[in-house]
Amino acid sequence: MHDAADDEFDCLCDAGYDDHPRTEGTPRVCEACAAGFFKADESNAACAACAVDFFAAALASTECDECGLDSSTHGDTGHALCDCVVGFARLGATDTQCEACVTGKYKDDFRNKDCSACELCPVDHDVTRECNSSHPIACAACPVHSSSLGRHRARTGACACDAGYAYDGVGCVACEPGTFKEHSNNSFACAECPAGEFAVGLASTACGECSAHCEAPGALSFVAAECNASRDVVCEPCTVCAPGTFSQPVCGVASGNDRNDTVCAVCTPGFFCPGAGVRTLCPGGSESGAGSNSTGDCGCVLGYATFVAGGGCLPCGFDTYCRGGLQMACPAHSLTLGVQNSVIHDCVCLRGFYKVAEAAVDPSWLADNFSCAVCTIDDFCNNNSLFNCSDERMRSVAGSDEAADCRCVNGFYNSADHTTCLECERNHYCVGGSIFACAADEWTQGQTRQDVCTCRPGLRAEGGACLPCGLGSFCVGDDHAEPCRAHSVTADVNAEAYHDCHCDVGFGDGGGAFGPCVPCAPALICIYTYV
Repeated sequence: MHDAADDEFDCLCDAGYDDHPRTEGTPRVCEACAAGFFKADESNAACAACAVDFFAAALASTECDECGLDSSTHGDTGHALCDCVVGFARLGATDTQCEACVTGKYKDDFRNKDCSACELCPVDHDVTRECNSSHPIACAACPVHSSSLGRHRARTGACACDAGYAYDGVGCVACEPGTFKEHSNNSFACAECPAGEFAVGLASTACGECSAHCEAPGALSFVAAECNASRDVVCEPCTVCAPGTFSQPVCGVASGNDRNDTVCAVCTPGFFCPGAGVRTLCPGGSESGAGSNSTGDCGCVLGYATFVAGGGCLPCGFDTYCRGGLQMACPAHSLTLGVQNSVIHDCVCLRGFYKVAEAAVDPSWLADNFSCAVCTIDDFCNNNSLFNCSDERMRSVAGSDEAADCRCVNGFYNSADHTTCLECERNHYCVGGSIFACAADEWTQGQTRQDVCTCRPGLRAEGGACLPCGLGSFCVGDDHAEPCRAHSVTADVNAEAYHDCHCDVGFGDGGGAFGPCVPCAPALICIYTYV
């Protein structure tokens, strides 16, 4: 504002400043033009907006600068800075120069300050427009039967057709029958299947190897037509043979490399043919005639039997005998020494039993019959026979099966060969046909043929042991202790006889084998048993 004026209303604002409205009573103020505005002269006029494609970056501008290359106000006025056009960006926040976005970046809106990084299309999308400095990439989903092969793409070009499809310049077309394409390269067309291979239907990715023969599951078949490029061999079911016949030869690979149908023949002897061309050998131990059609036509030979309805013949097991395909159990208490038995006499009575003849159950094929009886008392039995014990003093229980089971009665013992009973010796006892020595403190009271030992004289039996007889008693060797007669006592604990009990003082022996102790007569002195 100029100083020479006489009144504040005579003052003019400098160029780049305008007269700012004020309230009453306050001094006038000149304020700087805002960015994007200017005032070229000294006056109190208002600041003017920069024209289109002009700018004023600083405050108090006296003029506006023209927008630089590649920048514009895009039809607006009053800009502090010009906006860079699409595809360009300022070098800095205050720099007025614009430069093109570098490769890999773009700016598609002049209002954006910076360039943005170019992106890739998602997997399985085609690039319809590549990214450049002025616009981003544009993407569209790959057409049906094509893909981006798992990659994110940045360049234009058709998506890769799937295996089994070829690119015809417009889209992906399925390979025709007899052709294939195994990869996703659009440069290759569908190829013809090589010789010996075929492709059935559309869009084949590989040709299958022609079958050498038919392999229809669950049924035999043969090749009726050979393989070509668009199909495998043609198979037809083999003729099914009726029961009683079998395939001769068998239709399938075994006959002319699977190029012949079945020829049916009559089932041969020793086999049965249930149908469907199958021929099965009769089970072991059985035979059949020509034309047989089931296991029932296979009859069992001797020693074999049928154990399950419709099953084959098996060897007769232990403890049984078989004939006419039937199995019979051996008589009770008998067994066989092997298998495949055919008559009842293959059964042998157990030891301790003997054979007893009985009437035949079925005379048409059983020559005779028998049962096994338990061996009788005082005998022994083996090998189907009964034998008497060899000594009349021997005894045996029912069911005994050897000579050693015949045991001498108590008081006697068996000879080494179990044929004779020997007399038990003194100071030994014999029970159950065996002889045992008495213990050192036992005897048999001088007797033979004893079956028990007793404690020796002077000892008594108590609790299974021989103990001293004890004072006031005498023991004669029969396990028992006898009390002394009245008015008597023993000299020690091993008294053996009645007279080992001595009469007390004042008493004398009354005489006799078992005499009592009697008082002494007057004028006599008795000491123990003496008068």
